[in-house]
Amino acid sequence: MKKLCAVIAARGGSLRVKNKNIRKFYNSSLLELKIKILKKIKFIDDIYVSSEDKKILKITRELGAIPIQRDKYFSSNTISINEVYKNVVQSVPAKHIIFIHITSPLVKKKTMEKWFKKILMGLKIIN
Repeated sequence: MKKLCAVIAARGGSLRVKNKNIRKFYNSSLLELKIKILKKIKFIDDIYVSSEDKKILKITRELGAIPIQRDKYFSSNTISINEVYKNVVQSVPAKHIIFIHITSPLVKKKTMEKWFKKILMGLKIIN
């Protein structure tokens, strides 16, 4: 079993901004930016992306992350993100899971590494 995995919830059906997770943003997309940063962080064993959208899952695979096909029920705008997370954890074989918000593209790798290091030290996984 993996020690630490990152999970990104990326719904395809955004209400306000169509395709916001895969729309071009600084010559990339929110999804691509987030996966590329997470891949550079040594503490993370695997990166998973949960989505109901086939394009998002395809891009996830192409970027070297692990896609999780999300049931349409958990992709509606009436379901809380906590319900989505409860559902996703069943598909991630890790002792510890960190959920990463895709809509915070300006958080730098260095900042994320500090967060992960503090979390892992608190869990006594690293010194």
